[in-house]
Amino acid sequence: MKKIVLLALALTLSCADSGLPPAPHNVSADSSGGGADVRWGYDDAPGLAHFIIQRSDGVNYNFRDWAQVPADRRTYRDDAVVVGEWYYYRVAAFFKEWNGQHDVRSKYSAEAGVKIE
Repeated sequence: MKKIVLLALALTLSCADSGLPPAPHNVSADSSGGGADVRWGYDDAPGLAHFIIQRSDGVNYNFRDWAQVPADRRTYRDDAVVVGEWYYYRVAAFFKEWNGQHDVRSKYSAEAGVKIE
């Protein structure tokens, strides 16, 4: 447990040192009704404009921009999927202004995968 806490603290400090906003956290993806439901956590912050969802539909992790979600949401529903296939998602936060800089995107979150059922 101590190692996990120290690792999380080190990652938080490295993001702060880079000058970028923190990446979204606790990203998960579940299959329901033939689609994918993606969820993530993020603390509200001034200047947060929207979230950028990237998707990969293969094992090569060729992520590409897939959707934008308003700043007040922490979920995304993807119905453009095929039953039986795997999809991977990751999320970044986009700020109109962050620490005096304009149009700043955070690093992407860790990816979450889901097999569509």
